[in-house]
Amino acid sequence: MPIEFYGKVVDEKSQPVADATVKFTWTDLSPEGSSKRETKSDATGLFALHGVRGKNLGASAEKKGYDIVRSKNRYGFDYAAFWDEQYYEADPNNPVLFHLRKKGEAAPMVRWEKEIKIAIGTPATVQIDPQTKMQFELLANEVLNYKSRWEARITMLGGKLTPATEEFAYEAPAIGYAPSMVIDSKTPKSPTWAWGEGGSYYIKAGPIYGCMDIQMETGNDWFRVIVWLNPSGSRNLEPDPALLFRDMDAYNCYMAKQKQPAK
Repeated sequence: MPIEFYGKVVDEKSQPVADATVKFTWTDLSPEGSSKRETKSDATGLFALHGVRGKNLGASAEKKGYDIVRSKNRYGFDYAAFWDEQYYEADPNNPVLFHLRKKGEAAPMVRWEKEIKIAIGTPATVQIDPQTKMQFELLANEVLNYKSRWEARITMLGGKLTPATEEFAYEAPAIGYAPSMVIDSKTPKSPTWAWGEGGSYYIKAGPIYGCMDIQMETGNDWFRVIVWLNPSGSRNLEPDPALLFRDMDAYNCYMAKQKQPAK
């Protein structure tokens, strides 16, 4: 089928994003079975694809300094089966929106992760920082007759937590924390959560803010915990990929060097 496509790249404030890279891939009758093309969004964020033929089209947009807002973007478009939920009719007056989020100021952070054995009746305790521990207790964890039941209690010893349900958990709230909470399969999660049970949680360990992922599949006897901490006391949790430290000692060593006068 002839493929015509019209799109527009916008930021988190619905403002156009110019010079974004747009990538197309479509299935066709070429020897490879598919073809590819790239283009750029113009000053108004608009872009288009013309003059090709195929059945299914994949499209994505990206730009350095921006995150892709996956929860708002559509990636697949069908041009042959009008009954398919991905069927798309091109309309230049109604371009498909591709959402990006402009990255904020990144902060040096501590990041680490662990996989831990767990069983009902035997809580697992994880040291978050020198003053704070997280206790994870399974209350239910079974798959029976194609039905599953999963429930757990998270308790912060010396700290507090609250669910993080945004796609980008990059600013910890100032209030709303609790020392303990029971979670299950219905506990709200990020729209892009893809790791079964658990979820993301903002944590407050004394004066330090952070974020914690708990990842587990129903029926497993282990879980993974991933922790990000901003030891500066700021609520900014936007990580700098070049400045992620394995523990507090490494972070403190780096910060001490930054304060030393230049020779």
